[in-house]
Amino acid sequence: MTSVVGPRLQVEQDDAPEDVATAARAWLNEHLPDNWVRPAPGQPPPRLAGAPDEDAYTAWYPSLADSGLLVPGWPRECFGLGLAPRHVQAINQVLRSAGLVKLGPLDLQRAGPTIVRWGTPEQHQRFLPGIIAATDPWTQLFSEPGAGSDLPSLSTRAERDGDEWVVTGQKVWSSYAGWSRYGMLLARTDPTAPKRLGITYFLIEMDQPGIEARPLVQMTGEAEFFEVFLDGARVPDVNRLGPVGRGWDVARTTLAGERRVGSEGGTPGSTRSVGGLVDELRALNHLGDPVVRQRLGALSVQRQVLGWTNQRLAQQYGGTPLQSSGGKLAISQYVTNLRTSWVDMVGPRAVACSEDDRHQLRTRRDFLGHPAERIAGGSDEIQRNTLGESVLGLPREPDPYHGRPWVEIPRS
Repeated sequence: MTSVVGPRLQVEQDDAPEDVATAARAWLNEHLPDNWVRPAPGQPPPRLAGAPDEDAYTAWYPSLADSGLLVPGWPRECFGLGLAPRHVQAINQVLRSAGLVKLGPLDLQRAGPTIVRWGTPEQHQRFLPGIIAATDPWTQLFSEPGAGSDLPSLSTRAERDGDEWVVTGQKVWSSYAGWSRYGMLLARTDPTAPKRLGITYFLIEMDQPGIEARPLVQMTGEAEFFEVFLDGARVPDVNRLGPVGRGWDVARTTLAGERRVGSEGGTPGSTRSVGGLVDELRALNHLGDPVVRQRLGALSVQRQVLGWTNQRLAQQYGGTPLQSSGGKLAISQYVTNLRTSWVDMVGPRAVACSEDDRHQLRTRRDFLGHPAERIAGGSDEIQRNTLGESVLGLPREPDPYHGRPWVEIPRS
């Protein structure tokens, strides 16, 4: 029988999903601060679980991290609950219903699972607690000016120097690199090997001499992405993740996690829900338009189907290309439809607004930023190639340099 004892959720793998959900709700009822707003029956969940402000939510968040509810599918030795996908779905539904927001969701999907899968016990102890509690932000140092879609052709070098590696090269489109504590770094350690076999994966500290992060201002006006220059930066060998030369295999775990963002509750578009759009259109007296109602109905159906699709993929095909690439395609299509429909139906005020109107500024930012969501983690075209080759068994695209040493491959 499931029970709640202390700050950690006590559950077993053979518990029924509904019992796990009941235990999760009991934990929240006991440990959410008394002065926070509780969700009313039949009403949308309160923002940030009813916390009075973001500072209060952030201060309480480590308690949630200690419970195991944020990473219920991770092994117990990795600070998770060791539960099956059906239990994970049940817990995530409870969190959504309570209005709980996962801080650092990309780190939970990318760095965390990669370290769980490939890390040593010492690396688990050192890095995972900060990822779960969202106290140690991470950036992904993968793409380069000459290695985007063909990522394995990367040229950043790491050369062994005793117990350390010296890294030189350039990365680009690295989200949050300017304020991240650690970086997930791919570097070439053997240029004489074929391109996928000469790469090693490192966990590098960003605040050190030899690393410079320069912001890239987007059309939203923000600088979420950075280009990163590495000139003699150092990373100890104990921060190498996986064997030397196996970095591409490790990276595939990271990339799969990036593509699965949203499959465990909350797509990139879920924070601006169809319900929120309905409320705004009601305030504008637009709900009487039959075309508007038809588009809202189509969005609601698409969102519901997306949720069912993600549940089925997680339960039946978890950890496979069908889950990561198939889910990524479905999410990016929904987000694009939501962002564009929002602006279409709200009208010009959605993008031409006062700098003091925080709500419409957010709508404008979402609209201007949504094309990146179809590219981040691998573009829609790359996802379709992955599905065709890995799931449908279609022939790979021709590569005349397949199996050749990296140093022999021409680069522009």
